[in-house]
Amino acid sequence: IKPGVHVLSAPVKFRMDGCVKFAYPHGHDELLLIALEDKTLKRTLLRTVPDVAQDGRFLAFQPHQVYRDPQGFSVDTNHDYEMTMVYHHLLHVSDIQHGMGNYLLYMTPGSCQPEAQTAAN
Repeated sequence: IKPGVHVLSAPVKFRMDGCVKFAYPHGHDELLLIALEDKTLKRTLLRTVPDVAQDGRFLAFQPHQVYRDPQGFSVDTNHDYEMTMVYHHLLHVSDIQHGMGNYLLYMTPGSCQPEAQTAAN
């Protein structure tokens, strides 16, 4: 990552249908935003902005920024997904950063159950 603002996006394909119940954001090197989108449904699934220092440097993701939901959201092998990361490398800092961001997804096999079914179990 050179000085300035950079938006990096990459396609994501899942190898199995699943229900994401927990997503832990991870990143460094001046990450300002990370997002996971279902491009097929045109739906943002996750979007996380970490705490930053006064000059905009990445500090950390806070515990409340970890996605936890017993209902979860479904992902499947037929949809196209995209991970997007936004970085800002300070203009007056000349050393090049590598840039990194992702979500550690914890999921169960198969689609998520409808909410009424989940409550009954």
